[in-house]
Amino acid sequence: MADYVFVGRILPEDSDVSLKHPIIIGAQEITSHCVFETSISIEHSHISIEVTVNTGQIDVLTLRNSVRNIVRTITDSIGFVHVMALDLEMNAVIDAQGNRTTYDNSTSRTPCLNPCAARKFLFRMPEIRFYAPPLPHLCAHPEKNRVRFS
Repeated sequence: MADYVFVGRILPEDSDVSLKHPIIIGAQEITSHCVFETSISIEHSHISIEVTVNTGQIDVLTLRNSVRNIVRTITDSIGFVHVMALDLEMNAVIDAQGNRTTYDNSTSRTPCLNPCAARKFLFRMPEIRFYAPPLPHLCAHPEKNRVRFS
């Protein structure tokens, strides 16, 4: 039985990504030395990832980040092969005791610390100019610039 089940989706949802068989990947988280195994199933752009922790202890947020990196590698590979831009959204995790944690994936609620930072950055950028030889005949006689097909 899985210790954790992560639930998510692939965006855009109309991409309709599916796998015939689950992909099973074993991994080790570097900082906590936790060894875990993932079973990744994708059906109509909905993802479920069953995670079994083999050795070690790991907190749920670190595990979520590790699982997200593994699944993102798979979805990026699918997107590359099928020439699609895919994104991954992990919505929730359910642990072995049945506790559910829902993640807020919205970026619209992230406060902007400095709303003028983007404008200041644009003003600091060097000005790019393209130089071309002057074409006085195009400016002086606009009626001669028309292309005629005969």
